[in-house]
Amino acid sequence: MDCHTHLIFAGDRSDEYFLRTQGMGDDELTASGAVWGVPASQAANSGLSAAQLAQIALPRARRMLAAGTTTLETKSGYALRRRCDLASLEAAQRVAAETGLEIVGTYLGAHARPRDGAERYLDTIISETIPAVAERGLADFCDVYVDPDVFTVAECARVLRAGADAGLGAKLHTDARVNVGGGRLAAEMGAASVDHGNMLSDGDLRALADAGTSVAVFPGFDWAIGHRHPVDARRFRCAGVEVALGTDLCPVCWHLSQQTSMGFACRLSGLGPQEALLGVTLRAARAIRRDHRIGSLTPGKQADIVIFDVPDYRQLAFRFGSNAAAWVIKKGRVLVDGSATGFNRENGL
Repeated sequence: MDCHTHLIFAGDRSDEYFLRTQGMGDDELTASGAVWGVPASQAANSGLSAAQLAQIALPRARRMLAAGTTTLETKSGYALRRRCDLASLEAAQRVAAETGLEIVGTYLGAHARPRDGAERYLDTIISETIPAVAERGLADFCDVYVDPDVFTVAECARVLRAGADAGLGAKLHTDARVNVGGGRLAAEMGAASVDHGNMLSDGDLRALADAGTSVAVFPGFDWAIGHRHPVDARRFRCAGVEVALGTDLCPVCWHLSQQTSMGFACRLSGLGPQEALLGVTLRAARAIRRDHRIGSLTPGKQADIVIFDVPDYRQLAFRFGSNAAAWVIKKGRVLVDGSATGFNRENGL
């Protein structure tokens, strides 16, 4: 399962990606006058209907399913408008119905700070959009991007409390570039997860471990953007924090396979193959509060099963550039049939 994606989006940011491959970071992109990040995706996503967004996202979703992902979380937040956020979350439900994937919705209206009227925008999120999301059953979580250039810890707390009042669990994009204190807020609020967290302090990690809040990390994303401080997942595990893995699929990180996430996690983030496998199964389930029914093969849980055509689970991380998923079963229903892909039982399980 994939505990952090932005599956529903139009367009991409390949121009930004290639500027980053030339060594440009966030500050250099800004200084050059380049439009990057969420603002660069707004024009492509504004005004699209739920049906249009679903059709755009479907090919990606099918490739993720074919790679063995049976459950994924996805967020709104690319157009910074109430109507567009609702359309994005409705599109996710359409994709789930079309593919058989289990999709968990997260409302991320506070994904980027509007150039003008940020306070008014937050008021609209709290008074109008969060109630509409909850009333329509479009999301299980509310998320906020906490960063010096986005929203403050105090602003995040306002939004997450409104989400909690509407029955939405808390998640935070935070401490990715600098430590802003989002990890401590996540612990205080009993958030399901802190996402990114590259710059979490030792004190933050102790607080998160005590609170039972997971840290979801994305070594594939760090690689894609050339992060100057790639996440050290081994340090998190040594602090007693549960580490989940996600792709962070988004317009600047076209990453569809959790098998590849495992490879990145072992090579770049210090996890062993067993920790990486747990990161894309049980710990990913805990990061979206589904571990009571998915994430492990346990009596009483859903029959969500992936059969990989490899001789050893460690090969999933080792063969990170290929797709070893042969059979994909969701709730006991075969969604990917290995007999059609040439799966060889003698060389598999």
